Amino acid sequence: MFIGNVSGKETINNKAAAIGLKAGEALRGLGGYGKPGVTGNTYPVKEQLKAAGAKFDGENKAWVFDSWEQLDQALDSLAA
Repeated sequence: MFIGNVSGKETINNKAAAIGLKAGEALRGLGGYGKPGVTGNTYPVKEQLKAAGAKFDGENKAWVFDSWEQLDQALDSLAA
């Protein structure tokens, strides 16, 4: 399950929305550990997301990162 607009991450949510993506957390398994990521029309920027360290999570249809900081930096690069 992908949870968008995570509380406390408004800056990241706004950066993602400005480039037409949705930021949030991709939950996996019954325990529901989450990884920060983006979803939406990512096809035009998928190579940039890969280069920034994202991995595609097919279950959630989202590109996920190891940390919120990594996601934030990727969004900055995409906006530039």
